Amino acid sequence: MFAVDSAMDKFDKKFYDKPGLQNWLADRWREVEATLEKKFQTTEDILYNMDKWIDDPFLGYLMVSNNMFSEYEKLNMMLEYMINNNYVCSLIGGKGSGKTGLCSMLVDELKHYMPVAWFDFNQNLPSFIKTTLSWDDIEDGSLVVVDEAGLTFLSREAMGSEHKDLSKLLMISRHRDMKIIFNSQHMLMTDINIFRLSDCFLFKRLQMTEVADLQKQEQSRRNTFLQYVSMMQPRSFEETLWTNGDRWLQMETGLPDWWSEEISKGYSKMNVTNRNKFIQEMFKGGVSPKMMVDRLKARGFTMDIGDIMQIAQMDKDVLESISRNETGYKHCDDCESINIQKYGTDQRRGQRYKCMDCGHVFYDKQSA
Repeated sequence: MFAVDSAMDKFDKKFYDKPGLQNWLADRWREVEATLEKKFQTTEDILYNMDKWIDDPFLGYLMVSNNMFSEYEKLNMMLEYMINNNYVCSLIGGKGSGKTGLCSMLVDELKHYMPVAWFDFNQNLPSFIKTTLSWDDIEDGSLVVVDEAGLTFLSREAMGSEHKDLSKLLMISRHRDMKIIFNSQHMLMTDINIFRLSDCFLFKRLQMTEVADLQKQEQSRRNTFLQYVSMMQPRSFEETLWTNGDRWLQMETGLPDWWSEEISKGYSKMNVTNRNKFIQEMFKGGVSPKMMVDRLKARGFTMDIGDIMQIAQMDKDVLESISRNETGYKHCDDCESINIQKYGTDQRRGQRYKCMDCGHVFYDKQSA
């Protein structure tokens, strides 16, 4: 079942219960001393932070509660939550911080308990993960990873008329008992509805510019929450911070056996055959033409809306025939593009052609 309170609601209850947190720390004085001695080297630093925790008991609670459990215990507490609850989870971290690797680890751990899906067109994932750009293709009760959500899903231009209201879509996912992880690079640019409706958060190492920006933000519920995140944020690729607003766990997370760097490069340039499949998947999933242009550009293809829609509505058998050169279309054997133009003639080798995507030149009487 879904949590009654969002992560932000739980954060509020804990943060503003200053007497309760002070009593919690007083009842665990041994753990408080152990945490202070572990984190701070000198008596002066220990006394300074002890006074700081009296003024800000929530910070003391974060530090001490995180230090009370082993790495194994913390990882299992997080996984137990993810198995036994339905949730919307925001995963945020800077570029190259290991977000896609963390998603892969979670998918690998949770595949034994539920169907798993990746809301994207990533050809490098193992076959047990369903990749799709249509919510209708995803089984009820699935774990769904929305990779690079800022580009894929959260933009107001991302979806067609059926799903333009993000809040409505999240309610649909709750009705279908889905567990959704939104993966994004930016905290302050993430849709505010995601923060309001998230049941838990995952954080990898943040971008330093965002940490600096947090210090300049006016005080608000969201920014107060994020300032504590910046204090607890992971400092290395291996570390992950998980919170449901009440419990905060900082732990080391690994990678599955099937992980490869190619998986994390889902937005690297693809060949033209896969580009065409990607266009048709986006069209099927209801992605708006403007968003198709942006997503193709992120993968190295600059195309106008007219060309995109022509491919989107082309019969799949025709596209496959073009790739196999069974039609009158010319195609490039280097990149499989059909964006070919005549480029003069050669007396010995016949008509010359040039691929406008990769620049390869070939002839009628010579294979590409």
